[in-house]
Amino acid sequence: MINRKLPLTVLFVFVLGFSIAQDLESISRTYLDAYFTKDQDTYQKYLAENVVWSDPTWSEIDPSNKPVKGKTAVLAHLQQATAEISDMTYSIEQHYVSGQYAIFEGILNYAWENKRIGKTYRFAVREVSILQFDGDKIITHTDYTDFKEWNRQFQAQNEVIKRKVENNILTSEAKPKLKVKVDGEFQFLGKLDFVLFGSAKVERFLFGVIEDKKIQKMITFQFEEYLPHTNYTYRRRYTDSLSFGGLIFGNHGQQIGLTHIGNFIKRWQDRGLEHEVTYQYLKEEGYAYEDLILGHSMVYYGPTMRHECIIVYYDNLSNYELKASDLGFDSNIIREGLQIDEIGNTAKQKKLQTFRKQLKGLIKALD
Repeated sequence: MINRKLPLTVLFVFVLGFSIAQDLESISRTYLDAYFTKDQDTYQKYLAENVVWSDPTWSEIDPSNKPVKGKTAVLAHLQQATAEISDMTYSIEQHYVSGQYAIFEGILNYAWENKRIGKTYRFAVREVSILQFDGDKIITHTDYTDFKEWNRQFQAQNEVIKRKVENNILTSEAKPKLKVKVDGEFQFLGKLDFVLFGSAKVERFLFGVIEDKKIQKMITFQFEEYLPHTNYTYRRRYTDSLSFGGLIFGNHGQQIGLTHIGNFIKRWQDRGLEHEVTYQYLKEEGYAYEDLILGHSMVYYGPTMRHECIIVYYDNLSNYELKASDLGFDSNIIREGLQIDEIGNTAKQKKLQTFRKQLKGLIKALD
């Protein structure tokens, strides 16, 4: 027969644990209700001085994301992070306490007013909050949010700018409005869509001169814009300017670039930079390419400095019968800028002076 009589000490511990769990359930619910209504006066009462707040899933949107440590820093961070958020509600589907942890799961609804562009976004995403207690104080607060779904909803609410290529004519309806005819020697190779550093969306159009499936020359048009959740702006980094299609583009005057594609991709591997994305696509499409390429660019910045259009002409260095060593570089070169007037006076080096002038002759702005 089973003895159903528990010793008093065991019974006391059981009852005490049940009581503590009830207390934490009540405290955690009060805290989270205040947290999701931005009632900082209430929820700060439950935070320990050494509390650590984090949301590891936010790294999908902002790679610089990291935990915030200390009560003062956490309160300041949350106040800043929710400054443009309103109509926030959290529909709890599960809430339970286990040991010193309180776990919540539900659907988070809120509106985000992006005051920089005067637009309001609305979201409904699954969210989990895990609170760790020391006594009746929270020492860690960790949120987990479905930011893949958040990003899907965000993109669906964004302005869709139509850009297309027909008969070697690239048309952009906005940001900037531009219509460009590309020289018939070049063929349209495709369009790439990607996000740089989790902060800027990119549309990149590729035109190339192909011989036996090998890239000889390329012209790229890159339309880039910072995502609304960022505060970044572009900085002017050019030394000269020119008019093209009724817009002012900047360039680097006498400077051209020399890049070793293989070394560049190896150095910045898995960062999703333009060269990595572009040459991976070209490889998948069956195109061969040389590593050493020359580049000359022109860039337009939007009025708010939050979007830009970069037009770049690329040419193989071998087309000028040159090697890296002819220009003073070894095989470890990644990317360097070359001043045309400082390159040298050999016949081969003088050929590079013609490269800088070719871009405007290969593209024509249309009305």
